[in-house]
Amino acid sequence: MENNYDEEIAEFSGLENCIKDLYFELETERAIMFGRQKDDKILFVPKTAIRGGWKKDKVLLQSIKIRFPITLFWRERKF
Repeated sequence: MENNYDEEIAEFSGLENCIKDLYFELETERAIMFGRQKDDKILFVPKTAIRGGWKKDKVLLQSIKIRFPITLFWRERKF
């Protein structure tokens, strides 16, 4: 799904409001950066928006539960 600026909005699956198939990449003071392999995009998720937790494992494929209402955007990775 995209918005008016052609930015891809992260889609939630199921009744648990989770985002699936993420890889942990980086933790900052306020947010966690996750990545996905299919197109090498990244997603910044505020720590306050995550319900439950996440694993700091860069190899493990994981799902995270999100509190609502929040809109998150996949971003192109900048090298």
